[in-house]
Amino acid sequence: MKENAATKRQNHGTLLSNAATAQQPTVPPSSKLGATSFAAIGNIIRQEQPPVPNARQEAQTSGVRTFADITSRSANAFQQEPQIDSSSRLEQLFSSGFSLHAEDASDHFNKAAAAALQEQQKAADQQPAALPSSSEPPLDWSIKTAVRFSSPEPFALAEEAVFISAGTASTAVRAFASCETDDMRSLQERYQSSTMSWQHPETCYPPATLAALCSGKANADLLEQRQAAWKDAFRGLYHALRHRQCDAFYLTTPLGAHQQKQNMVFFGAAGIAGRPCLHAIMSRSTLGLRTAMQQQYQLTFTIPLAPPPRKCHQGDPTLPDDLASLQTKGGTSGREQDNTRESLLYFEGPVEVQGLFEYLFNESRRFCGEGCDVPLLMAPVAFPSACLKQLHPKVLGASDSVKGKAVQHRLEMKGSIPPWVLDRFTGVIKDAHPAKFQMVAETAPLSGSFNVQPTSDASAVRASLSVFHAGGTANSLEAERWRSPPGQLANLVMRDLIYSDGQFVTRLTKCSTVT
Repeated sequence: MKENAATKRQNHGTLLSNAATAQQPTVPPSSKLGATSFAAIGNIIRQEQPPVPNARQEAQTSGVRTFADITSRSANAFQQEPQIDSSSRLEQLFSSGFSLHAEDASDHFNKAAAAALQEQQKAADQQPAALPSSSEPPLDWSIKTAVRFSSPEPFALAEEAVFISAGTASTAVRAFASCETDDMRSLQERYQSSTMSWQHPETCYPPATLAALCSGKANADLLEQRQAAWKDAFRGLYHALRHRQCDAFYLTTPLGAHQQKQNMVFFGAAGIAGRPCLHAIMSRSTLGLRTAMQQQYQLTFTIPLAPPPRKCHQGDPTLPDDLASLQTKGGTSGREQDNTRESLLYFEGPVEVQGLFEYLFNESRRFCGEGCDVPLLMAPVAFPSACLKQLHPKVLGASDSVKGKAVQHRLEMKGSIPPWVLDRFTGVIKDAHPAKFQMVAETAPLSGSFNVQPTSDASAVRASLSVFHAGGTANSLEAERWRSPPGQLANLVMRDLIYSDGQFVTRLTKCSTVT
C-alpha cells in the first residue's frame, strides 16, 4: 500500500509539471537564455507601432508652423516668405462675415443710447429743483404718507400735547369743525386742530378681513350697509363741492382682491389751484376704463401727461388725439401706458365732473373691484356719515451729536396727510420755532401728478373769485393760497422744506412711478 501511495504522488507531480510547462511560452531551440537585450525589445515595439510622420513634413503639407520648423530655417528663408496683408484680410472679414449683422448692430447701438438717455433723465428727475425763497411755502396738492420735522430746539408743543386738558381738546375740535380763524386761539389749540380731517369710512378693511366679517348670517348684509352709507356720504360731499361749501376732497380706492391696482381721484372747486372751473383728476386709467366712460357715460376728458400723438396711427377715430396716442401702431391697444403716470385723466367743467360722479357712484364696485371695501373719502369739511380723523405726531427725540453739527430734535407724523393738514401744521411749527427748522416729506405715488398746470389764464380766475367762500379754509389768506396756480410746482411734488430767518426754501422732485 505504501508503494501504491508513493506511485500516486509521483504521478500527481508529473501532471503538475506538465501543466506548468504547457503555460510557459515556447522558446525556439536555437536561442539560449542569457542577459536581457533591451535593444531587441525596442525593435519589437517599433515594429508593432505605426510610423509617426515627421513634424516638419507634416507642417509643410498642412501649412502649420512649428517651433522646430522655425528654429531650423535660415534668416533668408524668412525674407523669402510671402507677407500677409492684414488690412485686406480684416476688410475681407468685415465685408463678408459682419455685413449681415450691420442692421442688428445699429439697433443695438440705438437701444443702448436710448437706455443711457433714459437713465440720465431718471437721474435728472431725482435731483430736486429749488424754488426761490418766500415767506410762505407752496401749497402741494399731493397726499403725503410721512413727514419729519427737525429743529435745533425741542418740540415743546408735541411734548405738551400728551398732557392737554379736556377743555383744550374740545375747543380745538369745535374750532376745526366750524372753520374758525386762528386769531382767537392758543398755539396748543391750533396745534391740535391742524392735525384733524374728515373722512369716511373710519376704517377700510382688507378683502380677507371683510370676507371674514361678512361670513356670518348676522353680518351677511354688512357690505351692502357699508355701500349704502358710502353712497350717502359721497353724494353729500359732492353736493357740498358744487355749492362751494367744500373746496376739495379726495377719493381713494382700497387695495382690492388679487392685488388689484389702486386709484385716486381729486375733486376741486372752481378756482382751486388756478383752475377756472369745477374739475377732477384721476391718477391713472386703462384703455377699458376710458372706453367705458366714453361710450357708456359720454364723458370727455384730456390726458395732459400723455406722450405726443404719433404722425400715423390707426387708432379708433372716435377717440381724441391724446387718447389715440396711447395706442400702438396697427390699431392695437397701448397696454404699455395703462396704469402709468402718463394715463392720468383730467375732467373740466360741471358737466364732465357730474358725469364722473355718476360713473363712480353707479360703478363703485366695478371701479374698486369685486370683494373689496368702499373707497376712502377725505375732505376739510364735515359731510354725511363722516368721522373726525386726527393724526398724532410722534416725538423721536434728539439725534446723536456729530462734530461740527448741532443736535437736531425730530418730530414725525405718519398716515394719509392731506394738503390742508400739512399746510396748517407747518404754519404752527413756524410760529413755535421762528428761528429754524426743516421738513422732509414722502409722497403717495398715486397723488404725485395732482399739481397739473392749468391751461387757462390764472389772473382772470383769481379776479373772478375775489369773494371769500368758507369751503374748508380757515381765513381769507388761506383761501388765497388755495387759489394760487402750481407755477413751478406743476407736475412736481414738494420733497423738503427749509425755514430760516422768516424765509422758506422749497425743493421739488418728480414723484416715483405709480405702482
